[in-house]
Amino acid sequence: MYIPEDGPYPLGTNTVTYTATDSSRNSASCTVEVTVKDEERPTILTCIDSVGTTNMGSGVATASYELPTGIDNSGLEVTVQCTPVLGTLLPLGTHTVTCVFRDQAVPVNINLCFITVTVGDDEMPSIACPSNITVGTDAGESHTIQTFPTSYTASDNSGSFAVNITNVYPGLPSQGPFTPGSTYTFEINDSPYIWYYIAYDSHGNEDSCVWTISVIDDENPDITCPAAIMVFD
Repeated sequence: MYIPEDGPYPLGTNTVTYTATDSSRNSASCTVEVTVKDEERPTILTCIDSVGTTNMGSGVATASYELPTGIDNSGLEVTVQCTPVLGTLLPLGTHTVTCVFRDQAVPVNINLCFITVTVGDDEMPSIACPSNITVGTDAGESHTIQTFPTSYTASDNSGSFAVNITNVYPGLPSQGPFTPGSTYTFEINDSPYIWYYIAYDSHGNEDSCVWTISVIDDENPDITCPAAIMVFD
């Protein structure tokens, strides 16, 4: 291949021939090797952050992001390798994916970009309430003191949740929150009571169920008869 003395020279080793000729057409030649190296890093075209949610019923997400792209001044292919790789299971939170761009030069030139992958949780907890109950008033009282049952069942994909209990009456302030296992005085005149067991996680997701307690008066009244009297005709 003919390479002009003044270039341009492609990547690699190029042999350039110089020839000197006098007026008598005598000539002499010599060669020079011109080595062109690529010391320029690849250019990053795209490197896009990603937001995802946990897999259904799980506290982790399958890593998903758009593989970055780049070009090189040489016009040759640029390879991109990212860690963690696509498909890696990532827990809740923010994660950094490091992507390395490599060109075909020897020694290789590299460039880096960083993708932020945010894993959120938009899955509601699940809760089932204790069985509804009917109870009598305490002896000699118009109320009963009862403990909120702890026999509910609840779960959340994140593995972390809490349960509170509240009730709402039309036109009145809501009561609570109370925790399962705490006590409350239930008046017979306000029966039946409708309470909401609410399960919630730290990501603002919640689910609820309804538990009802009815208070009845199952205590016989007290009676004291008057003293016996004698009546004479």
